Amino acid sequence: MEDKEKPVIEVKNLVKSFAGRRILNGVDLQIYKGEVMVIMGGSGCGKSTLLRHIIGILRPDEGQVLIEGQDINAVPQRELDKIRRRIGMLFQSGGLIDYMNIRNNIALPLREHTNLDESVIDIIVNLKLSMVSMRGMGSLLPCEISGGMNKRAALARAIALDPVFVFYDEPTAGLDPVVAGVIDQLILDFSKKLAVTSVVVTHDMQSVFRIASRIAMLHKGEIVTVGTREEIKNSKDELVQQFINGKPEGPISFLQKGDNYLKELTEK
Repeated sequence: MEDKEKPVIEVKNLVKSFAGRRILNGVDLQIYKGEVMVIMGGSGCGKSTLLRHIIGILRPDEGQVLIEGQDINAVPQRELDKIRRRIGMLFQSGGLIDYMNIRNNIALPLREHTNLDESVIDIIVNLKLSMVSMRGMGSLLPCEISGGMNKRAALARAIALDPVFVFYDEPTAGLDPVVAGVIDQLILDFSKKLAVTSVVVTHDMQSVFRIASRIAMLHKGEIVTVGTREEIKNSKDELVQQFINGKPEGPISFLQKGDNYLKELTEK
């Protein structure tokens, strides 16, 4: 990490509610240049909502998101567009356009945001395909490739414009352990070789401890802890230990009102 005093992404007191339900409750988070920041937490804790605020898809009810010192909710649309061009995004589903072949999916951001000649775009697309070990597969449609290849193709599209930041929403969801390991290795490779700052939202604990420079745990819309892999593994916080070890008993409770019969059954 460089220049720890100046985070390249800073979330300040972020608050967001939907239909009267508070999803983010005063989130503060600092992300530094070159690191892989993993945001982990249970389903429905607000991870993806936080990510969508950082990339400017959602606007907060309160608080700020600063990218390289710019408040992305206060800048003019033209400036926001410039910031977004420096961001790559891998969606949980991959998000490839199903009627376009892989080559055209990857070429799409280049055609939309640059004036490059098609011959140059073709070179860039081949390079990005090579980086995800898919050279020669550009003519295939998304429906003709596996889930893991779909994620790799989507990742090639995410880095098409050589972004400074890459965001990942559940990048290993639905993948077998080997393919998930391949995606994790690509995240690490891009972080090191392309010098990008990565933000990964996941609850895949194997992935978390493979790739993270630092880890932030989100629970009930609040950041409960931030630390390195070792700090999180050795945390004395019962909530953190329950989550990373997958324990059914602990401060994270899944029993709701009216579910007492379940508790009674398990106690018999």
